[in-house]
Amino acid sequence: VASGTLDGVRFILDAIPGAKATPPCAVLTTPHALGGDFEVSREESGDRYFKRIGLTSEVQTGDAGFDREFYLSGSREYLGSLFGEAQARDAVRALFRLGFDKVALQGEKLSAIKPFCTQLLDLDTLRSALKQLVALRATPGVRAALITQAPSTAQIIYASVTVLIAGCILFIAAERTTEPF
Repeated sequence: VASGTLDGVRFILDAIPGAKATPPCAVLTTPHALGGDFEVSREESGDRYFKRIGLTSEVQTGDAGFDREFYLSGSREYLGSLFGEAQARDAVRALFRLGFDKVALQGEKLSAIKPFCTQLLDLDTLRSALKQLVALRATPGVRAALITQAPSTAQIIYASVTVLIAGCILFIAAERTTEPF
């Protein structure tokens, strides 16, 4: 693991050893203060098949070449706002040209993953990749995407359970404090 600041950008670079079904990889992560969740990977034949039979759907950016090459998963509103911007699509393309095969935002961590990498990245690749991650997180659509982002299913369930528990507590308290006529 290496971490630090390069050209004013904080980062963590982790070399993850491979496992049985997973190749070794390098994971470059930089903070993303606005948070959110999405993943971009190359669109594979399985993705196209599942879309064709209706088991999955994907956000389309309006850039036919980008839509054919990459598979976007995450919040439709978030992805539509973010990748509707050419700056975000260009940053993803540049990262994939550098050998990365996945770009992901999980919470406040924006990451690029480079497979079959058994050591830390060289300085030029690190600098280039960080430049693209910064471009991606600085895309004008990021703030708009977060403003329009709908609550997740987990958030809705949590809120519903919280209201249900509060209602039960209030009902029990009311039963105990009221006197029969």
